[in-house]
Amino acid sequence: MDRKISKLLEAYANEHGLTQAQLANEFGICTKTLFNIRKGKKMNLDTAYLIASRLGVTLDDLYMALQ
Repeated sequence: MDRKISKLLEAYANEHGLTQAQLANEFGICTKTLFNIRKGKKMNLDTAYLIASRLGVTLDDLYMALQ
């Protein structure tokens, strides 16, 4: 699952022409949090909600996409 979230975030950044700092800002998280997520650290529920909301999906949809 960890590599999938990294690839999902990378694809989103590439689609929208965003740097990592801009991506973090877009999702409403700090760059350190984004770095940790991309390195495989677990995210808390609030962060997952922010990411899912920005992607326009539910938490369930995000979870299923990462399985």
